[in-house]
Amino acid sequence: MGALAARRLVFAFLVATAAVSSGCKSGNRTKLRDAIVPASEADKAYGIVERTRAYLPYEYSPDGCYARATYMQMELFAASVPSRVVFIRTTYDDALQAWADNAPLLEPAGWVYHVAPVIKVDGQEMVLDPGLEPESKGGALHLDEWLGKMKALKFIEAPSAELNRKVSDSVGRFVLSRAGNPDAGPIDSANVRGQVIHSTSEMPSFGAESMMWNFKTMDKYLMEAAAMNGISVDEMASRRALLAARTLELSDLLEGRNKTSGPGGDLEGIKLTMDMLRSIQTQNETEFAEEQSQRGTGEQTRP
Repeated sequence: MGALAARRLVFAFLVATAAVSSGCKSGNRTKLRDAIVPASEADKAYGIVERTRAYLPYEYSPDGCYARATYMQMELFAASVPSRVVFIRTTYDDALQAWADNAPLLEPAGWVYHVAPVIKVDGQEMVLDPGLEPESKGGALHLDEWLGKMKALKFIEAPSAELNRKVSDSVGRFVLSRAGNPDAGPIDSANVRGQVIHSTSEMPSFGAESMMWNFKTMDKYLMEAAAMNGISVDEMASRRALLAARTLELSDLLEGRNKTSGPGGDLEGIKLTMDMLRSIQTQNETEFAEEQSQRGTGEQTRP
């Protein structure tokens, strides 16, 4: 594919997704599943996720958990490690018709949900959340410990009716943290049981459009992290280059294993190229400069 054709595809993608929130909002109803990982593979899984710190913007906490979780799952898949995710949301106040108690300690006022990958080791479900747990290899936490941290941040489980995924994705990727009635008891690991994923072959596909959207989100949030002094400008540039390179590598690997097809938008089935990714980064730079200028003049913009 030539550079001009790549730019045209990227332009179509950017126009189609311009009005879509990149934040922690999601939406397909999925089945609950456990991703079984042998104990001998657990440290490998933690190391795989730990290495994503080299290119994912964990320093930017207001947003991006959806894209980070997807990248972690792609990396685990690339190493033949099956995974699922756990999903929770903030408390919704029906009387006020507004989200309430949604100012997590991680920083932002405005989180409405959080999501992270899960693997099951020796019967214990381990959540991999480097943004929440920076000191642990791969951000690994026992599920009960992770849920405890979420409760401290005013979160509850998400009933299936609350899921309204704005970014098209394959069924089965995102998993509710509650099976059934949202009023069926306290938050605990008993509420996250379900069908079992024994291998990566049972995992759904990663579509091209979803990969492009997640790449755009992570690239932008690396710039946000630098603007917030979370990382240096030089580190931002290095990590943006690594993000693009690794995205292309993952795309090629997933395509080779027939995991880049699936329901979605007009770009499903399109092979990603470096020209396409660089076009997205160029667009991000333009948008980011405009947002920074607006912030400098006091206009309100969404991070």
